Amino acid sequence: MVTDELNAPNKFKINGEEYFCFFEISDSEIPSDIDAPEKADQGNKIRLTKSAIVNLDIRETLFEPFVSGHITLNNPFDYIDDNHYTTGDGSDYLHVILCEWKTYQKHKNQALKYTFVITDENNSVSKSDRSNNFKTYHLLDVNYNKLNTTIPSCIASDGYPKKPPAKVGDVIKEVLIDVLGVNVINKKLWWPGDHEIGAPNGEFASLIQKIPIALHWKYSDLLKYLLRINYSLGGEGLPVQSVLRFNRIDGKYSLEPIDMIFKDNKVLAKEAFGLGDLTSGTAKAGNKPTDLPNKNNPPDEKILINEYEGMLKNINLTTPMVSYGNEFFVNYAVCSDDSIGSSLDEIVVTLEEVIPTWKKAFVDVFKSAGGEVHPFIPLHEMRSDIMKPLSLPYDYNHVTNIAKAQIVSNLTFLNLQLTIDNEGDTFRSPGMFVDVFKLQEERASDTKILGRWLITKVHHRFFKDSYENVIHCAKTYVGPDSPENKLAAVTAMTDDRGEVFAGKDL
Repeated sequence: MVTDELNAPNKFKINGEEYFCFFEISDSEIPSDIDAPEKADQGNKIRLTKSAIVNLDIRETLFEPFVSGHITLNNPFDYIDDNHYTTGDGSDYLHVILCEWKTYQKHKNQALKYTFVITDENNSVSKSDRSNNFKTYHLLDVNYNKLNTTIPSCIASDGYPKKPPAKVGDVIKEVLIDVLGVNVINKKLWWPGDHEIGAPNGEFASLIQKIPIALHWKYSDLLKYLLRINYSLGGEGLPVQSVLRFNRIDGKYSLEPIDMIFKDNKVLAKEAFGLGDLTSGTAKAGNKPTDLPNKNNPPDEKILINEYEGMLKNINLTTPMVSYGNEFFVNYAVCSDDSIGSSLDEIVVTLEEVIPTWKKAFVDVFKSAGGEVHPFIPLHEMRSDIMKPLSLPYDYNHVTNIAKAQIVSNLTFLNLQLTIDNEGDTFRSPGMFVDVFKLQEERASDTKILGRWLITKVHHRFFKDSYENVIHCAKTYVGPDSPENKLAAVTAMTDDRGEVFAGKDL
């Protein structure tokens, strides 16, 4: 190996630091020998240097396990076109490996490592200088590209699950294994959920119910549908949806109920950011500042702080407003038609019956430096008259739980939003938590801004020799200093007997 030499071919400067960088355009799904660049010219492939990359954007999200992005390359004198024959049929690949150099030498699995299918291209051609041409490729996760194929009619007619009864989470596993192979599943982090398909149904037990599959559906369409109807009964019997995640460390998929992620927030909190100038306080690298004066700060749990990258001069906070709340924070009118017994049931699932239990699972798991936190739910008084219809061909109890799980996800992920633009680090990924704190005395906005945030999306953006992360986060609560009169409608969702009521001031 040559990776320890000063002139290692894969070592480049990014943000002033040494990075391991590997880029290859190929007609093979498997990259060539990383440490043998002289072999890259053999066959229909191009090994690119870091200087050939104008910009690269890799987008990871909690809401889809499949990564996408784009890359812009220098293409002087049509060099790329002359050295790689592009078929355009999904067999053109871009292999990417990026990681801080010292980290990669010890922990190669922490690299930003992906194989993309090139799905589209755009050319920027100079009118006067052929050496100043650029090419932009649109990139799609290689696994998603495989799942983006039409389900054969024979499989669609037979349907899923293959051997009912089965939980919807197990059906998701069946689909992934059918397309990607058995080695893509992390069995230790796989919860099948509580929605069972094909269970005996009284006098109609001989009729086996399966997932309805349209003839034009792709496997990716089926996965999205299954994730929508899947739910798990968490603590207090609260139905919650699950997230299907790809872990680039072990290369496997996991299926986890979202309440489990919030329950484990202390373990998943990996980094803290200070809002303001850290040099004016007691913060030190590797330690959480102690004796903080701001009550809205997260508790002191010794979360890692980078005293150079962890300083945020500014921050982008978004509060859900009336129109947004009236679209998502609404009741559901549930209609169930199980298609076997031809039974039809209708019921209204309200926010009032979901919020108290949601609060226990998604708000009470957090604390602040000044004590208890409070849920943030911007409900407009009009929302009691707004209902979304939900009709599915499943048992009434299942459809009701699917509606409740959707309300839980809306309250959780469509709540307070935060965007952090920071110097890049490849270890950041969706599903982690980050703390935001201040060393200064509190201000009115601190009740929303400060605290523990769930990362929902991460953009890894490279522009020539710079690397930045754009981190999107969500939070369900406000700090103890929030105005009490604005929280009365939320914190008093039950009367003295514990019965749910609908306050007129919601």
